[in-house]
Amino acid sequence: PPELMGNLHLLSPSQAKLANKLCKPPMNQSHLFEKWSTETAEDNTKKVALMAQLVRMDKAYPNGGLVGYIKNARELLEKSKRGENPLEGWTPSVPDGEVFEIGTESYDKFESVGLGEMGKCGFVLVAGGLGERLGYGGIKLGLPTELATET
Repeated sequence: PPELMGNLHLLSPSQAKLANKLCKPPMNQSHLFEKWSTETAEDNTKKVALMAQLVRMDKAYPNGGLVGYIKNARELLEKSKRGENPLEGWTPSVPDGEVFEIGTESYDKFESVGLGEMGKCGFVLVAGGLGERLGYGGIKLGLPTELATET
């Protein structure tokens, strides 16, 4: 798109390549650059920031970057439109677990292993309700970290 072409001087060669790849068929994402026609320092800062974000997203998606993400999203949307369930045949189950008593040798051992893995973990906070079961009277999103870390 002309808005992008007039601003290529702001981008690194790899950013320009990604922007062009996103704009061309079959990606057709030129709408990302439609508002790039203005030329102020503030606008230019926003353009550079957007491209930096797109590059980070492109590197972060493991199956083909943003192009792979868009292809996958389109495929999933098409399957949904046809009424296909991507989880068809899958049965959720509760995994086996362990019960530990605080202060035991076994607890300390597994706590140490778990702490070493914390940087690789993600946590989901289920919405709804208060944090009473956690000993907190407010909403869970306001839960002070010291309740979770005991610090």
